[in-house]
Amino acid sequence: MSFIVSRWRDVYLSTAARGLAGTGTMAVTATLLLSIQAKGFGGFAAGALITVFALPVVLLAPLTGRLVDRVDSRVLLIAAGVLESIACFALSRTDALWMMYAGAALVATAGAVIQPTFGALLPAMVVPGDLPRAAALSQTSATVGSLAGPAAAGVLVGAFDARIAFTVSAVLVLFTAVAGLLLRTRRGSAEQAASPAGAWKLGDDHAVRISVLALSLVVAVVSGINVAEVFFVRGDLGATETMYGFVVGAWPIGMTVGAWILSGWLRKAGDAQVVRMLFLAMAVACLALGSSGLIFGSAWLLLPFWFIGGFGNGAINVAMGVLVARRVAPEARGRAQAVIQGMVQGSSLAGYLGIGAIMELVDARWIVIGVGTGGVVMVLAALPLLRRIKAPSPAIAETVPA
Repeated sequence: MSFIVSRWRDVYLSTAARGLAGTGTMAVTATLLLSIQAKGFGGFAAGALITVFALPVVLLAPLTGRLVDRVDSRVLLIAAGVLESIACFALSRTDALWMMYAGAALVATAGAVIQPTFGALLPAMVVPGDLPRAAALSQTSATVGSLAGPAAAGVLVGAFDARIAFTVSAVLVLFTAVAGLLLRTRRGSAEQAASPAGAWKLGDDHAVRISVLALSLVVAVVSGINVAEVFFVRGDLGATETMYGFVVGAWPIGMTVGAWILSGWLRKAGDAQVVRMLFLAMAVACLALGSSGLIFGSAWLLLPFWFIGGFGNGAINVAMGVLVARRVAPEARGRAQAVIQGMVQGSSLAGYLGIGAIMELVDARWIVIGVGTGGVVMVLAALPLLRRIKAPSPAIAETVPA
């Protein structure tokens, strides 16, 4: 017998698994970068590693999306979790650079399956009214993982060595497979994917299309801040390592606060309001980022700007998650999640490469101002696309088994 209720047990379980596995994945990334630096390799090797992590998500998006909709989510989570754990353990047993790249590619390939699987599962765990709160929980776990992973890698590599860090990561990412075994909510089958509702394309829905395209444009410009921020904060403003950690940490803290504050408002907001809020959040994040480049003197003055930027970032993530869950049929959510993830990751990679190419020619301060201003320009350029957004047809809703 089924009731229209939310499965909070599954939400908490998946949230915990995503946080732990995210910590492990980010720890792998940081440990690999530390290992490459310790072996005397330069920026090209580090940039190539970041590219290796990004490419599977971009290149495999069409395949992973169909896979997530066609195959039982339990099978995918267990298989991908075990694969990622094996890759982490293998990294603990090698010092060869090419093996590091191969291991990174396997970790990224597993992540390209895991992320859309969890993303498509979340709306199936809760009723529509509870989705914003569940999305905020998921955002919080992702933020915790992004913070804890590099910190854990630094501590483990410093206190022990890279092999211990990789081994600990192998255990943490295995929680994805554990969640696959314990989650009651399941989705994905060949029959559902072959149904008319499963034949999803990005152009099918105006609200989703303009939101994803606008976000991709903004990310392509703004993601370059990840390359320039350390040179701006440490170089131009003379921040210590500790001060730099506080400044950079203000962004994910703002993300968490933004996600939770917006989640309450989203419960009653219509789709058109969600899209407008998404555009507003992008503009706020970019404006805060660009304005921070005008700061002189103490790096502590950056804290409110980074917090506001993170606040907008968190609002973007939750609003996009709610919009996709509302506008995309359950049978096609895996494909939608993978395509959106691939587009955003591809835009981010383009931003890294673009800013990396001009870092030798332009001062970091001007890059910060430029990417923030460019992001605002991209949002303004996309505003004409905001015409009247109609409700999805047929109405998308689902019953969550008790």
